[in-house]
Amino acid sequence: PSPCSSRGGGEGTPMTKKRTRAASARIQDGGDQDREGDGEEDRATAGRYIRKSKPATIPRKQEGQGVRKRKANGRAGDEHGPPRKAKKSEAKRAQPTQRTTKKASKLAGPELFHSGQPLEHAKCVFVLAHGATAKSGSDRMQMLKGTLDPLGHVIMYDTSGTSIGARTETHRRVAQQAMEHDRPVILAGYSMGCRSGTGAANALVAEHGGGKVVGLLHFAYPLVPPFKTSCNDRTTPLIELPSGLPVLFCSGTRDGFLGDGRGQAREEVLGAVVANMKAKASVKW
Repeated sequence: PSPCSSRGGGEGTPMTKKRTRAASARIQDGGDQDREGDGEEDRATAGRYIRKSKPATIPRKQEGQGVRKRKANGRAGDEHGPPRKAKKSEAKRAQPTQRTTKKASKLAGPELFHSGQPLEHAKCVFVLAHGATAKSGSDRMQMLKGTLDPLGHVIMYDTSGTSIGARTETHRRVAQQAMEHDRPVILAGYSMGCRSGTGAANALVAEHGGGKVVGLLHFAYPLVPPFKTSCNDRTTPLIELPSGLPVLFCSGTRDGFLGDGRGQAREEVLGAVVANMKAKASVKW
């Protein structure tokens, strides 16, 4: 027999099993008590910390807090805050556009260039208009100005575009300014300036009975454009001029704007128009 069995049993004996179960029971009871103690200690510790901490509260918003601030310029404000900045489109509508400014400057009239005799000593005032392309500073216009300077006071101006309506209105307004100097006014022009002078004379006659306009001076009147047989819109204003108004045509025998396209002499073309005019017209070739 083994030593264990001589002392009262070994592993496999009933006594050994009984002792093993008793030891296991004691160990288990001690472990449960330890766990229960640990749990009570944990609960006590947690309670102590909970009592020491303050209750969590959500602070109330102050009055006016959280409202987005707005700038003080722009529209009038409301109950939600200060006024906001005006939109760019609103500011654009409030200000005058650049187009209005340009239109106002055009209505003020073109810049005038004075030459010749002083106004206080001049016998008459020439309002000289340039053609479709050559401005008042061109050689041709300076030559014509030099011809008129010894005869009176000369007023020239620059304009642009080929609209005869706009050019006629400009010529008329410059003539009205010249009439304020209490001197006889002669409307002169070269090529397209002749047409604007004729239209301005008819307009002034309709408004003021002619006023102080005493004559017309046409250098190279463009009666018929090249490659055309007739042009009524250029002859009708000449025929409508009032009777008794002197008109002088200074034209060249090789002028391309006096031919009718059928080989007819330029003298005959211009002569036929002059014969139908009520005004006192003459031609200088």
